[in-house]
Amino acid sequence: PRPVDAFDEVEIQETCEKELLCHPEYDWIFNITTATTLMSIGAYKAAEKCRVEHKMQIKCWYLNTANTRVISLGGSGRDEHIFSIMVDQYVTAYNYQLQSGNLRAYQDHYRESDWLAIAKMLGQNLQRADVLKQIMGEADVKGSPKRPKEGEEDIFKGYTLEKCVTSEAHDLLKELEAVGLLKNLRKDSSGLRFALSEKQYKFLNGAWLELYVYQSAQDLGIFDDCQWNKEIVDNNLNRRAKTVLQYNELDVSMTYKAQLLIVECKTGKAGFESKTLDDLVTIADLLGGRFVGKLLVTNKSPSDEIDPNKETSYEDLMTKADRKGVYLVTGNQLPNIRGILK
Repeated sequence: PRPVDAFDEVEIQETCEKELLCHPEYDWIFNITTATTLMSIGAYKAAEKCRVEHKMQIKCWYLNTANTRVISLGGSGRDEHIFSIMVDQYVTAYNYQLQSGNLRAYQDHYRESDWLAIAKMLGQNLQRADVLKQIMGEADVKGSPKRPKEGEEDIFKGYTLEKCVTSEAHDLLKELEAVGLLKNLRKDSSGLRFALSEKQYKFLNGAWLELYVYQSAQDLGIFDDCQWNKEIVDNNLNRRAKTVLQYNELDVSMTYKAQLLIVECKTGKAGFESKTLDDLVTIADLLGGRFVGKLLVTNKSPSDEIDPNKETSYEDLMTKADRKGVYLVTGNQLPNIRGILK
């Protein structure tokens, strides 16, 4: 409907009533969080008039979200289960939808017991996660392996680790090979050599952290819904034509009492970049702004060196995160991720 005067009770009521009568088959949600008190009264009076004068089957409830209470103002009531919604239902309220993200082809494999055990081990052991971070950062990285075409065998790319060839790195790589996370591990005069498929590369290069956080949230059993590796798609064609979503990934997302919590997971230097915070806030703004819980989870620790070219210290990053309402979880806190999410 067209904009109305927020303090004109008659205009507010008439506008609400007109919309209700145009679409009597709809269920309506009036978001009065940022409304004037008169707008709340106008919506309520419109509901009453439609119920009494127009004989519509109106059920009018006031939802006290913080305390999960439903106060019936007309018609039959409702219990607190109305607050138990899924992530895709929450997103729908903002005229978006969810689809599987870039890990869609591999998620089921990543959840298998051996790979999940590795994700949990890395999350619970900062030292070994640091060793993996060094390996992936130093091992002849010239782009990830290619994804095979449907029905074809995995395509493997060879890697050579010439620096940080330590017993810890060798032991970790042997453990990863034993569960199928790499193959052809060998040691020669050049260093350590091994081969990775795209599935393995993506897991070791960051998907393990997403899986660790997602499984930790699932294991808590307190969320109405938990989702991993989703992308947001805009349903509004006019909005989509004007503003293309620059950032649309939800690494891990949860709903609790009809509220959304989103988690951005970053391994390596991106975990301490200001842009990562900005991207997280941008996506939260699409889905409720400051009412969305926001966490940035990284395997980097406060003692890690910040990129000097960025001229950003850890303290600067913490200050910016606090200002933007983002809870920053660093590598030394990863073993307690369940407690933090709770």
